[in-house]
Amino acid sequence: MLSTGNAIIRNKIRQFANLPTLSLVQTKLLQTIGNPKANVEDIAAVIRHDPTLSARIVAVANSPFFGCPGRVESLEKAILMIGFDYVKGIALSICIFSFFPQTKSLRSLWAHAYAVASLAGKLSGRIPDADSSSSFLAGLLHDIGRFVFMKIYADEPQPDRNDEIFELKGRELLQAETETLFCTHADAGRWFLESLSFPEDIIDAVGMHHAQAGKVSANGLVPVVYLADGIMGLGSPDLAGDGEWTDEHEAVLARCGMGEADKERMIAEVKAEESATRSFFNL
Repeated sequence: MLSTGNAIIRNKIRQFANLPTLSLVQTKLLQTIGNPKANVEDIAAVIRHDPTLSARIVAVANSPFFGCPGRVESLEKAILMIGFDYVKGIALSICIFSFFPQTKSLRSLWAHAYAVASLAGKLSGRIPDADSSSSFLAGLLHDIGRFVFMKIYADEPQPDRNDEIFELKGRELLQAETETLFCTHADAGRWFLESLSFPEDIIDAVGMHHAQAGKVSANGLVPVVYLADGIMGLGSPDLAGDGEWTDEHEAVLARCGMGEADKERMIAEVKAEESATRSFFNL
């Protein structure tokens, strides 16, 4: 039954993974981002045609993560401030998130994803083979499977059960998802990003952000996102999403050569940015 259920979910993901409801500008942006010859000017030229997207990029440039709050006023300056790889990742994420219903619950999930992305970008400097822009993008997308599930849940006649599942964390959440949809949101996120031909390291970080510690290496994007997501449960419970710090995270932290002082520093960073993050997402 589990195998059959997986096949059903994967088929549903394939049916909407082409993002048919995106605007022409967003579709063009995805095509431009996917072009290896595209440069900053090419992407900026597309973004300028979508005022909402342009405003979002500028707002991100003014966020605490980039250390220039309130000083970036134009798209051009924002792109220079953020950098090519960040702009690609943020624009792509905005396009993907816009495909899903913009409810308060989803805004809360996106705020959690952004907070994880911010911490992941900073944490990447402590982990071998984890560049900051890819870590930031992987953090933004780590819970995309939960968005996928909410879109699937919209067609299911169990709204109360769906609300209950949304409030769960950690292993309880994964168990409830498996019982209801025969896979976890980490699985669904992996399949969704595979359907969009994302880089393998991003897909792995998304698919393994709830993995058992023994399967998490000490290098690359996987431990970065794994630890950043877990820290949210300690530093910002209201924006924790499904993030929960466990003994598994302690093991990965030690494997990556870090300890209690590093954990406390990350917790402090999350707390310092919580207010700005909540404001950014109108929570």
